Amino acid sequence: MNIINRITALNASKKWISPLLFSTTVFLSTSSVIAAETFQNSEARFPNTEQGYFTSHYELNSDPNTYLYTTSYTASYIKMSGNSQNVVSGRGWQTGKQWRKVNFSIDNYNPDNSSQKSVFALYGWTKSNNSNYDGMAEYYIIDKHNGWYPEHQNDGGNDNGARWLGSKNVDGAKYDYYVSTRTNKPHAYGAGLTTFKQYWAIRDYYNQRDRGEMNVGQHFQMWINPQQYKHEKYPYIGNWNYQIFAIELIGGGGSVNLNAWSNE
Repeated sequence: MNIINRITALNASKKWISPLLFSTTVFLSTSSVIAAETFQNSEARFPNTEQGYFTSHYELNSDPNTYLYTTSYTASYIKMSGNSQNVVSGRGWQTGKQWRKVNFSIDNYNPDNSSQKSVFALYGWTKSNNSNYDGMAEYYIIDKHNGWYPEHQNDGGNDNGARWLGSKNVDGAKYDYYVSTRTNKPHAYGAGLTTFKQYWAIRDYYNQRDRGEMNVGQHFQMWINPQQYKHEKYPYIGNWNYQIFAIELIGGGGSVNLNAWSNE
């Protein structure tokens, strides 16, 4: 479902990224199957906690050697096999929040190949309160990306690639912000296909981190009021889906311990 492509020199002055594929979609149903994609279990754990800590796990090709295992109150161990091709797996909250301060840690990351494609990001969905799918958006706040930057698939000419929205210093580093469009793709709000926006915040390569506090609202402020392309601003925020800190791994295997929590 996703391919993360390397940019050897990211030019922040560009207003677009050359179109390649990076589209993560995680469903809340274990029975949903679209094309060759198998959407696996997503569930609330410890539902009596703040918003309910939540785990979500996706594999492009189901493999018994790839799984997420909850190890403690806020932590998970994720084991991945290259046979899965694409894994998106992590933990967080069943309901997202704009102004949540997310604490996270990435420990014992052991990829099979140090050059394989991976990102660590806060990931989730929002949409308007309408009964239809108007105002839907998918977002990534990427704090560790191993030198790999997300680029967007042109989808046979249906979409125009990602646009650069500007830069901002948040949590001790510069982030570059982008928006892209997905046309007739699966999404987190139910069965069927629809068109929606993707929003990206990508931490500076030289200031990546394995742990820290993420001020989610500061990133949303940049998406809501971008420096460039005002018409691409984040759509109305009303209906929050899950919000997880996750690893996305492409075409490789390995293991990692992820921890995510909030004191709010």
